[in-house]
Amino acid sequence: DFESWIVELVADVQHAIWSHWMKYMFSCGDYNEDECWVMPAEKATRWERQMKTDYGNLTEREKASDREQAVKVLAAIEEHISKVATFHEAAVK
Repeated sequence: DFESWIVELVADVQHAIWSHWMKYMFSCGDYNEDECWVMPAEKATRWERQMKTDYGNLTEREKASDREQAVKVLAAIEEHISKVATFHEAAVK
């Protein structure tokens, strides 16, 4: 059904976004000799602030970054728009 299909499509994009972020985040830190991973305090502080901030209160630069991610979701939907139309036509009948 349409809901399952769209959920899987968006979940796939979200996973790719998350995976890309994790690769970046891990590239910002290092493993200590005891195998603990540490990141620079300034990044942790900035990301914690962003995490606690509603989208509407982010800086324009931070919002732009989130918009880039939203565009990825929309692009995936647009790529499969014919399937969306097919689901819609079937639902209307």
